[in-house]
Formats: sequence, C-alpha cells, structure tokens
Amino acid sequence: MANIGWGKNRHFVRNITKNAGIRELPTPVEDSFELATEKGDKLEAKIEGGEYKDVRYKKNTNSITFDIFVAKGEKKPFADKQGVIEDEFEYWEQPEDAAVPAGIHISRARVSCEVKSNTAEGMKLTYVLEPLKPSDSSIDPMQMGVVTVTESGSVISAINFTELEAEDDDNTPTVTVSPTSLSFAASSAPAQAVTVSGAASITSARANRSWLTVTFAGTSISVSAADNANTSARTATVTVVANGETVRIPVDQAGA
Repeated sequence: MANIGWGKNRHFVRNITKNAGIRELPTPVEDSFELATEKGDKLEAKIEGGEYKDVRYKKNTNSITFDIFVAKGEKKPFADKQGVIEDEFEYWEQPEDAAVPAGIHISRARVSCEVKSNTAEGMKLTYVLEPLKPSDSSIDPMQMGVVTVTESGSVISAINFTELEAEDDDNTPTVTVSPTSLSFAASSAPAQAVTVSGAASITSARANRSWLTVTFAGTSISVSAADNANTSARTATVTVVANGETVRIPVDQAGA
C-alpha cells in the first residue's frame, strides 16, 4: 500500500442545487489533474532599517483542474451552456490508496468547462472547480483527509470524510461527544441525542445540511433528520462548539 497520495485517484460529485445523489466522474486524462494554490497576499509592517514589526497573510485560494476525453458512448459529466455550469456541487477526490489522508473534500464548488481539441489527442473537456465559502463557516472551503466511499457495484450510497489532523501545541482537548457519529433511516427516523462531556454548557451546535434539525440545551443535543426521498444515501456534519473547542459529528442517512 502507498504512503502518499499518488496513483489513479477517483473523483466524485453531488449536485447540491438539485439535491441529487453521489456519482463518480470519468477517469481524467493522464497527468491532467492539478490542484493549484494561490498564496494569500502578504501584509508587512516595517520599521526604520527595513526590519519587520509584524507580518500577516491573507487566506490562500485553491482551484482544481482536470481534463476528460470526449469518447464514444459517454456523456459529458456536467451540463453546461457555452462553458457555464449553473449548479453548485460537492466534490471528493480519493487517492488510489483510500487510507492515505491526501483526499480532498469541497463542500461547495462552482464548475466551469472549456473545450480543447488537437489531432494528437482528440477532443477533451477541461473542467475547473473553484471552492466557495462553506455554509458551515467553521470548516475550510477545501479540506484534506481520508475519503471513504460506501458502494455496491456502481451504486454509491455514501461518502464519509475525516479531516487530516494537525499537530496541536495546545493542551489535550477536554470536550468529547457521545455518540461520536449518527446514522438515520431513510424515513420516520426518531431524533437522536448526543451528550457533550468536558464542558459546563454548549456554545453552539449546527448542521451543514438543511435536512438536519439541531437543538441543544445545557450539555445535550437533539438531532433529527427529514425523510430522504432520494434513493442515494446522504451525509452531513454537526459542528459542536463548547468550552472554546470544536467537535464535529459525522451523520449519514440511508436512501429511500
């Protein structure tokens, strides 16, 4: 197994605008996949002699580019009008070794398309994904971590994402939740309770998907899910803030 995220990666999207199921994109043209980072502007405060009093950086921005061949019997992966794709999408990229935490998750993205053609390679569609500000402001527009796909044959029922952890120089977190994840049936699922330990009270608790309802009081949280009329399973995250710490609870719901 690999230690880093090279090899033949897989790419998945979900149309957020149409609340569609998860689907896998065709394999991109070899060596066409690129994650580009534009470094945020550097802000300098200098004193006499040219030394820095302080330095700050604005946030980086990212984009993902890849090419798809136009081939016999295949459809375009995105519907566009002269390169403009109106809908918003959630996106995942999974390394060949799924255990490597080099996967990518973008909770909201805009996609654009450009057609290219030459005699050596034929016609290709070049897609650019640009992350948007997430509905959950506590997460980054683009996250890195482990992408786990639940599938049976060609049917993808769910994708779970676990963000890559960073070294933390602060004290060991004291806030924990129980249970650490939630699963709901497709319909008539009862509300589920989550207990927060290590804090006197909860500051906030909210979901990043509208089909979840989250309420809290003291150190208890109640999470309920609307019926899922789609045949595909769906996933969400409940973000809990307590005692100055943030805990995320993955949630999944079965398809109808």
